[in-house]
Amino acid sequence: MNTFSAENNPELEVSDTDAVVKKGYHCDVDSYSAFWDNGHIHPTDLQTILDAADIQETYMVGLALDFCVYYSAMDSQQIGYKTSVIVDATRPITGRGGVSAVKNMTAAGISVINSEQFFSQH
Repeated sequence: MNTFSAENNPELEVSDTDAVVKKGYHCDVDSYSAFWDNGHIHPTDLQTILDAADIQETYMVGLALDFCVYYSAMDSQQIGYKTSVIVDATRPITGRGGVSAVKNMTAAGISVINSEQFFSQH
């Protein structure tokens, strides 16, 4: 945190009204989820931000499907948000890890959709 490697790409447009959630700054525990560290000790601000905006539904994208996306989606679902993963907007670390993540998320009630399905609904 607060290092060059933790900065956003300068080409990323961020406005003053955008919420930026920081994670992974507790050196004693990994932080795969956007909601919590892996020990569920330190929450991020994400749930507070979503609840304040009365958001009921989350869509997960990014890297990596079998780690950060997986843990964020599982936490989102556990908290009570209607959760979807846009699978073609993610990539797993390993193929087997990706298959396992999709299987576990689907079993947990998380919708696994593709970007075409997302855009046809919105």
